[in-house]
Amino acid sequence: MKSAPEEQERLITLQTLDTLLTQLAHKAKTLPVIAALEIVTISHNSTRDLVIAAETEKADIKHELTKSEVDVEQVVARIDKDEKRMASGTASPKELEQMQHELASLNKRRSELEEIELEVMVRVDGIDDRIKSLSAERDQ
Repeated sequence: MKSAPEEQERLITLQTLDTLLTQLAHKAKTLPVIAALEIVTISHNSTRDLVIAAETEKADIKHELTKSEVDVEQVVARIDKDEKRMASGTASPKELEQMQHELASLNKRRSELEEIELEVMVRVDGIDDRIKSLSAERDQ
């Protein structure tokens, strides 16, 4: 089976083009820039996930802070109520003694709750710093 010279020339040209396309496809897959881009993409996605996790943690801590603030407010309201009752002078000496004991307990509890509230605020500041750092890293 002999082919006409024009057909042979076309087949050779087709083979040359096919080889060139295969070489280009291989180069495109193995270029160092492509590998670097994949590494950057993986790093970016990882950092993005860390930012999302930190923001979720911040929301949880903020919820904890709100609860702590409410707890402090409740104790302060109870202290105010008891102090007003004591100042009114309508309580018996025994009731006054009990209220003084309760006020001492409430003030101790208030101090404990305020300490917890401060610790939670410090955690919020820490997570804010972490979010800023991760966001800056992600945006580079």
